[in-house]
Amino acid sequence: MLETLIDRFGTEKAYDLMNTYQDNWITEYDLDQIKEMGFNCVRVPFWYRNFYSDDNGTKILDQNGEWDFHYLDWIVEECSKREIYVILDMHGAPGFQSDAPHSGKRDACQLYEDSEQGEFYRTLADELWTAIASRFNGNPAVAMYDLMNEPSCECEYGEVTRRINNTKEYKRLYKAVRSVDEDHIITLECIWTAFALPHKALAGFKNVVYQVHFYQKSDFIFVLFVTLTKIYFMNTPLL
Repeated sequence: MLETLIDRFGTEKAYDLMNTYQDNWITEYDLDQIKEMGFNCVRVPFWYRNFYSDDNGTKILDQNGEWDFHYLDWIVEECSKREIYVILDMHGAPGFQSDAPHSGKRDACQLYEDSEQGEFYRTLADELWTAIASRFNGNPAVAMYDLMNEPSCECEYGEVTRRINNTKEYKRLYKAVRSVDEDHIITLECIWTAFALPHKALAGFKNVVYQVHFYQKSDFIFVLFVTLTKIYFMNTPLL
């Protein structure tokens, strides 16, 4: 969408439109309603182009010439005022962790590519999470760092390939976060099946929570799936 807006209106106008959208996507009124309904935690999605102006790693800077994180700063601060915890969720990673559109671009999954470009995107993802974790290190309003939303590249190659790739990337991102923040919980996701996740003990992860995003409507399959997941990831909290 951003590329379409830039083509149609030019870069400056396109970002003005995106900023207007983001400024109104969630407001103080919305957070008041969340608090009034009794919720105490929100999962806040972001994508890499909230912080980079292009795919070449050009950082978006604030008026002081610093890397601009004001949207995350605002949501964490406002949630903290209302005693609401925040899960920071990288919904769209550099290079895209999924071929689904929710990652930012359909059929553009390059994060796992064994190429110079793939390595460049992985380095950007490391850089971004290092900056975010450093910024919110010690902030009690942040509940977890959600490293990637529903990574599902290369589904056609089977679960073994997905698990190998997910393990490699999760290890990198885990290391990036832990280099600056040893305390916050890190949450790792998969979609459809938990077996695409790395084994916690073998990967050397500590203070982690697993998420399984599962959309099967069959109650029987769902119960079986959850049971197998709990057995496989024994002693690991599961969302």
